[in-house]
Order: sequence, then structure tokens, then C-alpha cells
Amino acid sequence: MHLLLSPFLPPLVDALAVRLAVPLPSPFDVEHVVVPARPMADWLAVSLSERLGIWCNHAVYTPDRLLERLGGAAAQGADAWRILDVLSQGGPGGALAVPQRYLEGDAHGLRGVQLAFRLAALFGRYARQRPDLLRAWRRDDAAGAPPWQAELWRRAHHDLPEPVSAVDAFVASLPAAGLPHRLTVFGLSHLDALDAELILAVDRYVDVTVFAVEGDPLVDLLTGAQVERLPAPRRVSSALGRLQQGLPVEGADDTISVHSCHGRLREVEVLRDRLLMLFDRDRTLQPEDVLVLAPDIDDYAPFIESVFGTEADLHKAPEARARFPVCFADRAPTVDLPGLAAFRSLLRLSGSRRTLSGVTELLDFAPVRERFGLSEADGATCREWLELAAVRWGEDPENRVAFGNPALREHTWRWGLDRLLLGYAMEGGGRRLYDGLLPVDGIEGPAAEPLGALCTLCDALFEQLGILERLRPLDEWPAALIAAFDALVSDRGEWVRARHVLLGLLTGLRGRRQVGIVAVQTWLDSQLEVVKPQSRFFAGGITCASLRLGRAVPARVVAMLGLDHDRFPRDPVPLAFDLLADAPQVTAPREEDRVAFRAALGAASDHLHLSFLGTGSRDNQERPPSVLVAELLDLLAPAARKQALIHHPLQPFVSRAFQEPRQPSFARSWHAGALALRARSPAVAPWFSGLLPAPGDDGQVDLGLLVRFYKNPVAALLSRRLLLRIEGEVEPIPDHEPLDLSYLETWTVGEALLAGLLDGVPVADLEPAVRAMGILPLGTPGKVALEEIRTTAEGIAAVARGCPVGDRLPALRLDLPVGQRRLTGLLDGQHSHGNLFASYSKLDPKRLLPAWIRHLAACLARPAEVSTWAVGRGPANAAASHCWSPTERPAEPLGRLLALADQGMRAPLAFMPNSSLAYAGTWLGLRLDQGESDPRARVAARLAALDKWQGKRIHGGASIPGDGEDPAVARVFDAGVIDTEAFHHTALLVFAPMLGYAIPAELER
Repeated sequence: MHLLLSPFLPPLVDALAVRLAVPLPSPFDVEHVVVPARPMADWLAVSLSERLGIWCNHAVYTPDRLLERLGGAAAQGADAWRILDVLSQGGPGGALAVPQRYLEGDAHGLRGVQLAFRLAALFGRYARQRPDLLRAWRRDDAAGAPPWQAELWRRAHHDLPEPVSAVDAFVASLPAAGLPHRLTVFGLSHLDALDAELILAVDRYVDVTVFAVEGDPLVDLLTGAQVERLPAPRRVSSALGRLQQGLPVEGADDTISVHSCHGRLREVEVLRDRLLMLFDRDRTLQPEDVLVLAPDIDDYAPFIESVFGTEADLHKAPEARARFPVCFADRAPTVDLPGLAAFRSLLRLSGSRRTLSGVTELLDFAPVRERFGLSEADGATCREWLELAAVRWGEDPENRVAFGNPALREHTWRWGLDRLLLGYAMEGGGRRLYDGLLPVDGIEGPAAEPLGALCTLCDALFEQLGILERLRPLDEWPAALIAAFDALVSDRGEWVRARHVLLGLLTGLRGRRQVGIVAVQTWLDSQLEVVKPQSRFFAGGITCASLRLGRAVPARVVAMLGLDHDRFPRDPVPLAFDLLADAPQVTAPREEDRVAFRAALGAASDHLHLSFLGTGSRDNQERPPSVLVAELLDLLAPAARKQALIHHPLQPFVSRAFQEPRQPSFARSWHAGALALRARSPAVAPWFSGLLPAPGDDGQVDLGLLVRFYKNPVAALLSRRLLLRIEGEVEPIPDHEPLDLSYLETWTVGEALLAGLLDGVPVADLEPAVRAMGILPLGTPGKVALEEIRTTAEGIAAVARGCPVGDRLPALRLDLPVGQRRLTGLLDGQHSHGNLFASYSKLDPKRLLPAWIRHLAACLARPAEVSTWAVGRGPANAAASHCWSPTERPAEPLGRLLALADQGMRAPLAFMPNSSLAYAGTWLGLRLDQGESDPRARVAARLAALDKWQGKRIHGGASIPGDGEDPAVARVFDAGVIDTEAFHHTALLVFAPMLGYAIPAELER
């Protein structure tokens, strides 16, 4: 055997090309090359094609296929199902008593499947790493192992050509016809003991040459080989080259950089800036020359796609590439095949409570939506409908009983879907029940089309879950699983491959043992982890892959992310009965990671980039890097270590990010933020630097739009002129019955009760409809909450009925001239002697101001004297009311409101109902009633407005949000708006007439 060694792979591939250039005796002979993994085979094909001009008629494969490629009999270890069958045989007290005791009471087969698969994997490792142990077991010698392991192995393999016996039989038959003329082993860092035995045996008859990197464990196995060391390329001048050749690293350069970051996103942002710096410095460097590795690339894929996949504004090098093409070489199959991810989500629902979030998660998968003809927008609509219908969990009352709950239909899927279908069939009006169900109103016309698909999906889902939750023999599970897949997941077009992969996996389900879905799901998850993804090395752009053996192909720039102390190298807890645990082999996960790290380090020819989570993003506490990174840093002299290690700030827009010459930032937007932070008074660029064009209307203003505008002028501007809807935090999907009532839910119940009471409906007739809404908590808490709300609603209704407004009239249609504009729309709340606006809401500015605007419109529309009453909740939830007497010349204040609304639709109006009313009321009270000086009135008014701007906490940890916490307002204004003249003037113009004050003379002008 000839062993060629080099510190790096490129000299080895040069030597390999020289060897392969010598032709084989026959043009039909096949060149056999053994490589560690498919990525190495891809790189080798490219490299040899460049050196030889053509590279064909070859067989390149991994060591696990060596015996088969050499013509030996196919080896077959016992699979998990065979081991499970053996464990199931025989009674207690036998040789297998120890594992059989573990399986006692395993009704659904979960423990049996888990144990069998772990034992099958363990026996496979024994075969490759301890063949001598299995040979002893075959001779009925336990060889110091637990007797039950040897007995179980013998029973499971008594009639199988397992790997050790297959290799022994092949070696005994040598020299066998059909052996290749020569065999090449390239780039392997290690060999299992069984593979080494096979290669050493073949070496007696075949020309075997091994190309290996110095220092790899493989070298120690091939004792007696003729060793030749290839001359190393001249890389000594750089720190990276000296490190790779084991020389002292004293000089400082940037060929090695180690980056301490606050999180995965920052790691990717730092890598992007590093690559931009390298691309700007060396125009020959291409994205194809970069290899990015991580312990699990799926953890970083979303961040890489978002950071690398967007065009960014560059600060330092505008001509450099800001967007890099990226290819992921080995992402999980569930990422590339969303049909498989949807199927896994479906299986997780088996035996579950059928929660709202769990079921609607299926709508996130495109293959499921396509199967039922739903678009992404339809999926969002269905979620909204289900939340309105108060669906929480449970298929039906019987399903709730299975989880130890009463057989109630409220909040189940059947109950909620029936409410939605009733809403399409009939109008409930919030009161009309059918069979105790309250329809969900508003589902009508073409917009209701997704409802049919939603019901079809739920019917198919619950039917399949019922089937999957039954025990059945293993060999009957494939048909049931495929039927479930076909019922819920599309297999058309681009989704068809997921079904083919699933079919291939399900062929592994064999036997007549009865198991449940949990056991099958556990097995399927383990199979998906070993599905070989389509190799995408050298597919164009930056290659991203998981850091494993055989992935570190040579590249000019190698970046390794996620080298955290608790994630890399892996250190899983071995099984208590693992005979390899006391003497770990190279293939132990921790040793594999060490070898893979060393290979990646040697694969970089120009630059090595390492990063780790070195500082907590929440506590800012330092964290150590991986022990491998720490060992690498220890090899550097103090000056070189200081140069290589860079601690990055939490945020990319701090000044240091643009002052660090070793890692400059290229983002112009972050640079602007850094400059603003350094300024003494950082100025926030206003959203609006000028006025928007005037709205192209016909001079008509709808009363409803005017009222909604004054509830939140900033939000109205953003939504109606800029088509932006800025929302706060997204609430999680509720998966349990309501335990208490939120402020909005309390208002909903109270508003429903109040509307019925004002219509003369007895409260006893209203309560069933209110309970059917699904808002109230179940049982006694719901009764108590309803009683409190009912008492308040009855008080408000009593005050409203006492208002001298006469009989109710139909809504009045408006078409009124107001200056140069016309006010149109419908005016509700009309009565024969006045107006009445009753609500369960508190009488705060957001309720009083709409009532005031409608009062002005009523005074303009009905010249006779018109009074307006606003009734709602006051302090301590007691009923309260406010009355406006007839207003003379209503067109004047109404015209001011229209003019301000016109301004507010062209630029943000410095007006927030709560803060502005507090300001206006305080200022007017002091300035006009008590004769206080203007400065003191402004200070008191400002403090009153700030109190409403900031919000407050109330008993129980709840909060009353202030105006400044409104998402739209917070985007445009800060608290400083209260000190502006625009805020002062607008508050007085709007609220002085409403409060009964005259407009100050200086504002009249």
C-alpha cells in the first residue's frame, strides 16, 4: 500500500491526477475512488476535470459501499423491526429479561420502537468499529459484554449476511475475479476498523494508494504502508498558512479572524461585512470561492437568506456586490419538501387536543392550501373566522371527554364551524339563536368561498386523525399514512417529490406487531433525519452546509458559524449499555466534530472566518467559545491573538462598527444611525418632509369617515393615503377556553347587552345569546363576569331611557353644505326631540368627540333646537352622561373640523384625542375661568397631556395604554409633540367648542 501525505488537499489532488493519468490496461476498466462524502466527490470531479481535461468512466463512492463495489455479497444488518420482533418473543426470565422488562406496559409500542432503533444503530456501529466483538459473539462468547446484548444480536442475525460475516466471507474468497485494477482512497480522515480490514486485505491483490492529510486518524490505522510526504505549498508567510503547517504564529494579519457576536443574526451580518471587505480588496474573489459551515446549517438558513439575499445600500464600497447568490448544500428534507413538513405537522395532531394553533398551522403549508384550493390570503381569512367563532380546542364534546373535560360543545371545532356556516346561511344580529348556536355575522357573498374549503379540510383532517389514532400492525401503517397524506397534502407539480420520498421511507415498516401512531411518528422522524438531501455543492454562489466529515472542500474563504461552547463539538450522552462509550472511536460525535473542524481549517487557502455567540443578547454577559476555538487561539502568539479576536457590539449601528479597521461595516443605513447617535441632539428624520398632494375628491366628506379620522388622525393618514396599517404586537392564537375577559371582550359583551336593553329585549332573553358568543369563561367565573357586566349595562340603559329625547327615528341621510365642502352620509342616533348616543364604552374623548361631531351635523341638518346626549360608563363603571344643548351656527366649528381633517390627510395632525382633551381642558380652565397667566396654564396643561400620553398600570398588572403607545402615533411623533404650537392650537380648535368655551381670539385669526 502506498500512502501519500500532505498538509493540504490541493497537492494531493495534483498527485492523484498524475496517478490517474496513467491509463488502465483496458479502456473498459473502471477507476475506483473512495471518498468520505458526496461533497468531496463533487469537488474532486471538478478538480480532476480541470487537470486532466476529461474525467469519466469512474466509480466514486463512500466506504460504506466499498464491499458492494468490489463485488462482495450485499451485507444486511438486522433492522429495528427485526430486533423488535426478537424482543417480543419468549417469556420473562429468559436471556432477554433485561430489555423485556423495559417494554412492560408499552401499549402503543413507543418504548419498543425507540429501544429497537437505538439497538439497531448500536449494532451497526459495533459492526464497523468493533468487528472483533461481533466475531466473539458469533462464537457464543459474550466477550465481557452484557449477555443479553450478545444473545439479542445472535437471534436477530442468525440468518442474515451481516457486515462482519460478509467481509469475512469476501476476504476468504480472495483473490476473487472482478477486482479493480487499482483502488484509490482519497481525502478520508478516518476509516472504521471493518473498512480498514477490507482495504488491507484487498491491498494484497490490488494496487491501493491512499491520499490523506497529515494528522488525520486514518494514518495511524495504515501501519506498514509505504509513506511518501508531498512538498507543501508555500503558505508560510501568512498567519493562516503557518497555523495550518503547525508553525508558530507570531505575526498579525487578517487571514485568521475570530468574531464574538451577540446572536445568530449578528454572526451573519458580521460575515456579510467581512465578505464585502474581502471582495472589495480582491476583485478576483468570487462568491463560488466561499464556503460557509455551521453545526446545523438549518439554524442559520433564515438569517443567511435575509441578510445575503437583499440589496443593501453600501457605505464603504458602493461598487462592491451587496447581494450574494447563495446555495444550501444539505438542508433538512422538510425544508426543501414542504409537503413532508406538512405531513409531520399532521402527525403531531394525532392524539392531541386539536388546538386552534395546531390545526391552523397546516394552513401555513402551500401544499395543504393547494390541496383545498386556498390562497395564502384565504388562510389568513380562515384564521380570523375561527377566532371570531371562538374555536379553541377539541373536535367535539366526545373528544373533550377523552382529555378529562366535561362533554361541552362550546369552543370545539364542530361548534365553531357550525356557527360559521350558520352565519353564511342566516343573519343573527348578535341575538338570534338556532339550536342554541349564535351565527357569526358578516360571512356572505363571494368572500365566503374559503369557508367551504375550510370545512372540507377540517372534515378530512378529523377523519384521518380518527383513523391514525387506532392501533394496527406495522405492515398496515404505510397504506394508512399514504391515505392521510393524499387526503390533506397536494402531490401535484412541484410537490410530487415529497410523496415519492415518503413512499420510499414507508417501505421500512414491516412486521405484524401492533403499534400506535406515536411510535410510527417517532420512527418516521428518525428516518427523515437520515434522508440524503440533494447535493448542491458547486451549484453557484456561496455554498452553505452543515459542518460534518467530508463537507470541508477546499475554498479560498472558509467561514464557520455557531462555534459556541455548548453546541460544538457535540457531546451527546451515550446509552448506558453502549460498549463503545468507554473507549470512544473517531466516529463518536465529539471526535467527528474535532476532525471536521480541523479539516475545515485546512481547507481555507486565503481566509479563515470563525464566529461564536460570545455575549448574551439579554444579559450582555461574556460566554466562552467552543473548546476548539479556544485551542486555536492558544496557538497564536499574544499579538496575533489580539489581532484575530474581534468583539462586536450588539447593534450594527454603533460608532465602533464603523471605526474598527479589522471589520468595517458597509451598510449606509447603519452608518446614518451611527452618525445620529454620535450627534449631541440626534435628530430623527420626520416621516413627512412636506405636504402630500390634496386628496382628489369631489368636495364631499362622509360623516363616518370624518368621525373615524378624529379617533386617530395619524392612523387615518397612514392607512388612507399611504395604504399602511401599523399594528402592535401580534397576539398568540388562543388555544384554551377564556379564563377571564379582556377590556375588548368586556366591551363586546356589554355592548351586546346594552343594545338589546335599549331595544326593549328583557335581559333574560339576551343572556343566552351572550353566552353563545363564546367570549365568557365557562362555569361560575362566566356567571360572575356576566352579572357584573349586566349590572353596568342596565345602569347605562336606565340613564339612556331617562334622557328626554323622545321616540327613536330612522337614520338621517345627510347632504349638507359646510363652507366649500359638503357633508354626506348617514346620521344615526336620531330621536324626535334630540340625539342619543349610548355605548358601554367609557365616556372618554374617543367617544365624546364622535358624539360632538354628530351633534354638530344634527344641528345643521335640523334647524329646530336639538340636544344631544352621550351616555356610557363613568368612574367605577357607574353610568354617566353628557349633554350638549343646541349649538348656534354649527357650521363654524364643523367647518374648522373639516379644515383640520383636510390638513391631517396631507401631513400628520398633532392631535391625539386623550392627550389633546386633557391639554385643552386644563389650559382653558386655568386661562379663561381663573385668570391664570399663560405660562402657568401651559405648564399645567402639558403635565395633564403627558399623563394621557404615557399610559398607566392598573391593579392586577393590566395597563391602560397611552396615546404615545399607539403603534401609528409612535411611528410619527414622540412626547415632544405636546410642546409644539401645532398641538396647542389643534387641541383648542377641536375641543374648546365641545367643552363650551369660545375659541381664543388669537386662534380665530
